[in-house]
Amino acid sequence: MKKSRMADGFKAFAGKEITNTTTPNTSNIPKAMDHSIESSRNIVQELLPANQYVGEHTSKNAIVLHHTAGGSADSSIAWWKQSSDRVGTHFIIDRDGTVKQVVPLTDWIYHLYVASKGNKIPARFKRIGSTYDKHTIGIELASYGPLTQKDGKFYNVYNKEVLAVEKLDKGHKGYIYYEAYTPAQIKSLKVLLESLMNVFGIPRQDHIEKIFDINDDALQQRPGIYTHVSYRTDKFDCYPSKALIEMLKSL
Repeated sequence: MKKSRMADGFKAFAGKEITNTTTPNTSNIPKAMDHSIESSRNIVQELLPANQYVGEHTSKNAIVLHHTAGGSADSSIAWWKQSSDRVGTHFIIDRDGTVKQVVPLTDWIYHLYVASKGNKIPARFKRIGSTYDKHTIGIELASYGPLTQKDGKFYNVYNKEVLAVEKLDKGHKGYIYYEAYTPAQIKSLKVLLESLMNVFGIPRQDHIEKIFDINDDALQQRPGIYTHVSYRTDKFDCYPSKALIEMLKSL
């Protein structure tokens, strides 16, 4: 893994490398708040109010990719701000590649909710509950997600037409068409992932294709990069985009 050009912006919270264990390694809790990220030209800091995330310093041993199933990054951030559930992710990447940080990396926010009634995973993992949220870094891609085709056009869940469409060779969660993640998003995500992996000692697992379904490594809290569907049977994000898979394999 090559050192990212953003890595210098993360030096303030570099800690000891995470060991390959199913128990989160508390030795990599950032030693300082991530104020240095403010100077990065690649990230816009737009932190949520302090009562909108959990102000508890925790180690991080995995990165979880999501997509918003919505419009712009700003619209998602606005929704998080008005919610009392402390729901969101540490970062969100808009369609133009703009990266916004809304939660300090020292702290955590609910972004997985493995205890969902619709989540068909073994009860022993559901009982772990918020531990997954505490020890993972969440990244959202602004995207509507699954699309429905009608009369040669493609529509999102809000019945609005979407022009940027990716057709999958094999369906994902019952859908063949998804709003395509943009090249700018993929590029920004790669830079961000390289930086986070470098700082937190998070590895990339060998079988990337397996993170687009329930993943035993994710449920066992093993270090790595995963998606929301690695933990949840009732979610769609992220879908197995060819560009996303190729980028992840290049890390």
